[in-house]
Amino acid sequence: LFIRMLAESHIRVDGALAELKPSHHATWTLATVIEDRVKSLEPHERVAMEILAASGRPLDDHDLEAVVGIEGRSLGLIRSLRVKRLIRRLGDRRRVESFHDKIRETVLRMLSPPILASYCLSIAECLDNGIGDRSERDVEFLADLYRRGGDRLRAGECYEAAGAISDSTFAFNRSIECYRYAIELLRPKGDHERSLRRSLGDAFANASRSAEAARQYLLAAATADSDESANLQQLASLRFLTSGHVEDGIDSLRKVLKHHRLPWPRNRVVAVVAQDR
Repeated sequence: LFIRMLAESHIRVDGALAELKPSHHATWTLATVIEDRVKSLEPHERVAMEILAASGRPLDDHDLEAVVGIEGRSLGLIRSLRVKRLIRRLGDRRRVESFHDKIRETVLRMLSPPILASYCLSIAECLDNGIGDRSERDVEFLADLYRRGGDRLRAGECYEAAGAISDSTFAFNRSIECYRYAIELLRPKGDHERSLRRSLGDAFANASRSAEAARQYLLAAATADSDESANLQQLASLRFLTSGHVEDGIDSLRKVLKHHRLPWPRNRVVAVVAQDR
């Protein structure tokens, strides 16, 4: 496909004769050839290519036509782009994607940041209004689109929902990334921040990243009431001690004992005697 694109860019067929066509490019590359091919498309075809590039993943043909703005008239558009080897259908015959990653990457580089952001928002709003119940991948995809489109609030809400879904499917490393994005984008305060920090700490703990879990528990404890703070300090001490951060673990444990009005034993003998009592 790419060899043919390069050849056609240099050669103009006139009847049975072929002659070299002067190039307006100083140097022909595959990227410049793809750019010229995309720029020569009809307006709706070019917008469709740009939307597919902005999405970063396959789109349902009905969703694509809705974002392009030609709902109900996409059959000829998709057929035309398939004939030109710029897009292809997936095995389910409903979704379409760029024919090759090189094409998508080239089209993506042609988009200015404001145009790219507007496409991401348009795709996200179209998908968000389409289906109520969504899988983990759908919610995370929506979150990525809203984030790239500049809508921090909806992106953060989607990342928070995606984190909870990832927890339920034991995809803890993915839930860590989602909760991190949610905290960064939402900048929560009070109970909401504490809840997100606790969820992030649990995800770190479930992923066997104990020291990082402990630090999130401490951040959550900083804004909690005394009882919940002691509980979070206890979780932090356990995670610090199991990960080899003994001094940090003992420091947290001292605070837990102080909350329950229990003295820290002066030495091992005192600790053993107190335990026997």
